[in-house]
Amino acid sequence: MEEQLVSNCMEKNLVSIITPVYNGEKYIEKCIESVLNQTYKNLEIIMIDDGSADDSLRVMQQLAAADTRIRVYHQENQGAAGARNTGMSHASGKYYYFPDADDRIKENAVEKLVSAIENTGADMAVCGYEWVNGQDECIMRKSYKPKYFSGKYIRENYDEFIDRDSEYGIYGSMANKLYRAEIIKNNKLSVPKISKSEDEAFNILFLSNAGSVCFIEDVLYYYYMSGIVKKGEKYLKNYIESVAAFKNLQMNVVYNWNRDNKKVLEKICRNLAVNFDIYIQMLFLAIPRYKVFKRYKAVKNVVEVFNNELPCREFEPDFRKYKYLVDKKIIRLCIIEDLKVMSEIKNNAK
Repeated sequence: MEEQLVSNCMEKNLVSIITPVYNGEKYIEKCIESVLNQTYKNLEIIMIDDGSADDSLRVMQQLAAADTRIRVYHQENQGAAGARNTGMSHASGKYYYFPDADDRIKENAVEKLVSAIENTGADMAVCGYEWVNGQDECIMRKSYKPKYFSGKYIRENYDEFIDRDSEYGIYGSMANKLYRAEIIKNNKLSVPKISKSEDEAFNILFLSNAGSVCFIEDVLYYYYMSGIVKKGEKYLKNYIESVAAFKNLQMNVVYNWNRDNKKVLEKICRNLAVNFDIYIQMLFLAIPRYKVFKRYKAVKNVVEVFNNELPCREFEPDFRKYKYLVDKKIIRLCIIEDLKVMSEIKNNAK
């Protein structure tokens, strides 16, 4: 009986579910189904059609017609950041939750996250997550031991939280976190409009103002791998500007939290190297084969930007191998790969 009273009291607090949708007609129904199946019922579900070219808007409108908690807004394409900001401008919940359109959440996800914030007084609750492939197989799992940290401790010791693989890594995504809306509204926070790392940039701004963060052990969020290559294509256009903007945010905000913590600076630099490595792979996936010189030019351009944007020269060795790869080997790698493909096509045609 006592547990029921606590649950009823907790459910008085409205939770705003904010989901941007761009060409998500194949995924959005499954995502919203997982939201509608929540044990926590006091929800407003805000979906933003971000200028989709497919049938996403019609699917969303059908979902809204079947449940009065769902509201749909349409806008010209502004990217995920712009769509989330639009969603927040229409939200009235005490807490905000941001599942992506191609992902799913466990049926008790909202209940668990709200309970964590209510019981600890934290401004952000973080849950575990899984990466899932197209066959519904878990390919990577992250879980946490229950823990409560003051915002001051996180800001002064952010090297313990900046990496996904660390024990309490605050992974860049907004999707496995519940946010106290008051912090966002009082500090006029919005998601920075950059094409890469906008989630992590928002988390940094939020943590600058958060009083505390709690982690829970439950794995409640499921990232589906569908559409990752397509997302990569979209990254290419403004990737360089986004990398520079995000690095500047880290240097101007995170590094200034505690300038005596040199480990933070080192990890900012090394994460740049990791992002660069990932981007090289995305270039090979996104730029059509046979366009060898286009790929070479794109990679070389990015290397030059990374070298210019490197905030601390003593970590330059991390970049030398990439610069050497581009200057001496990348063109040969492109040609060799394309020759292999041409050979395969020729053999299959026989």
